Amino acid sequence: LMIHGTDDINDKIGYIDYIDRIFEQVNFDSRVFALSVNDQVGVLSEIYRKCKNLPVTMSRIATIEINKTTEMKFVDFIWNRRQDLTGCSLKVAYIYDPPFIYKMNNATKENTNKAYCIQNGGEIMCGSYMHLFEIMVSVLNFTIEWVNIEDNKYGSFDEKKNAWNGVIGGLLEGKADLSPLHFSVTPSRNTIIKFTASISNLEARMYMKKPSYK
Repeated sequence: LMIHGTDDINDKIGYIDYIDRIFEQVNFDSRVFALSVNDQVGVLSEIYRKCKNLPVTMSRIATIEINKTTEMKFVDFIWNRRQDLTGCSLKVAYIYDPPFIYKMNNATKENTNKAYCIQNGGEIMCGSYMHLFEIMVSVLNFTIEWVNIEDNKYGSFDEKKNAWNGVIGGLLEGKADLSPLHFSVTPSRNTIIKFTASISNLEARMYMKKPSYK
């Protein structure tokens, strides 16, 4: 997208509203760039949307001198610039699977002294990775709406229904935006949802009785 006659794309009155209309499908991971130019300089900005209920964000990346050869290298990944989700409420899926994740109630209070719990989104959630999830919420600055997945499954493909069930089904159907569960990364799951970097590795081994040579 190229705009003429303005020094800064963010200074053009009403332009954000215009961009918001024409880029209705722009998301948080979109790679859309705009170049505004006049006789002296050009301003390169990126366009993305933090979440569905907010207008698009336009952020300046670089200033380019006109009539001069400019070599640009985007050495910083887009996520280095997109780390603020202020104003976004994300739907977070969970199931009952202690000690990995569970909602604290009167029946589970006596066991919570051995687990890490956070209070957010009107609930007290406990589990193995809650401390990491709390850091993520703090860094990205979003609010939480907890969503319980009724079938209490992580997610597998149901061939009879031709659809995914469990938490993965909830993510695909838009019932949830993310989940802090300890998912196993499988080829089929990896093609339909996005995983974070691995935070733990598990090894599976087989054991057998040592053979006797008597």
